[in-house]
Amino acid sequence: MKVLVCLVLMMSLSLFLSAQDISISMNPQYQFYNVLPASSFDFQNPANQPLFFTVTASNTTGQPIEEFYLTYSLSWNDEYLIDFETRARNLDPLAADIPLIFNNQDILNETGSRYFGRPNPSLTLTEIIDRIPNFRDVIINTGMLPDGIFIFVVRLVDANGQLLSNDDSMEIRVMNPGGIFLVSPGVSLGSTIPTVSSMPANFIWSSNLAASPLNPFRLIIKEFDDPSMLTPDYIETDGLTISDIDNLQSTYYSDYIPLQDGRYYAWQISTEIIDPTLSIPPEINSPYYVFRYEEDSSYDQEGAMNAIRMYLLSLNISWVTEMLNNGFDPSGIIDYNGTVWSGSGAENLIYELQNRQVIDVKLAD
Repeated sequence: MKVLVCLVLMMSLSLFLSAQDISISMNPQYQFYNVLPASSFDFQNPANQPLFFTVTASNTTGQPIEEFYLTYSLSWNDEYLIDFETRARNLDPLAADIPLIFNNQDILNETGSRYFGRPNPSLTLTEIIDRIPNFRDVIINTGMLPDGIFIFVVRLVDANGQLLSNDDSMEIRVMNPGGIFLVSPGVSLGSTIPTVSSMPANFIWSSNLAASPLNPFRLIIKEFDDPSMLTPDYIETDGLTISDIDNLQSTYYSDYIPLQDGRYYAWQISTEIIDPTLSIPPEINSPYYVFRYEEDSSYDQEGAMNAIRMYLLSLNISWVTEMLNNGFDPSGIIDYNGTVWSGSGAENLIYELQNRQVIDVKLAD
């Protein structure tokens, strides 16, 4: 009985060490796409597949592994499209200390590859998509893979299905873009153009991609002299671009933008779409919203100058304090980040700058 126990322990230890000596890893372990055509999982023509990942199998046992099987699974939102019953036999030994490197085109392959024989059971896209009705319906209706999380898991086993290596996995997240919808300020082209007076200007929009870390938004604001210029063709090619702000990570932007009294403005939001089948990422754009800016009629010039004067005094700059105490007045003009402000815009900016560092104060001519 003691001998039997020792033999069992030795066999278990041997298997454990073998599993550590044969390893498998996937790279990268995460991909994000907005668009993934169904042909990305083309098992009959694997060359049509984007390169999602590579797999490295390593053998440090000191001896070649003559026979082994690659087995793998693919799930979508925790439901199996391919389960671990699918496996493919090696065509060449796994050499000692020489890694075997292959990719998804070698795995998701109906007829086998240069490294592995035909998978058993066979793989066809039709059989796979029929496993999950709502998965199938999206592909039939759009030709695209649906939103969700795809997880590949790979491992090496022996002829009896016993584990030879560790498991490793990688995740693909798909988030289709949908549209970008503007909320405020303004209205779509062709509607009655509203007037906006508030500062700072607040731009709000909505998008499915608000939850995406890899689809930053871009805000473009154009200025026009006359409402007759606010036509689809003219807006695209003309107008003065007064703001072009990229890498916005939320669906809200607020700042003191140099809007001019009585002018008309058009704004748009865009982002790039991540599609592994395209070398140049396409853009998705919102329609334009338009509005007219009018300075607040309740603007108090004297009150604004007092606000600027008090702010300058609070800076405790000796020569500025001396000038103000000797009868000099603020010019009412603020140059902030390369933009010149006056009137209510300057007053509002002063309140915004209360807790910020001012770089310089200059004496005007």
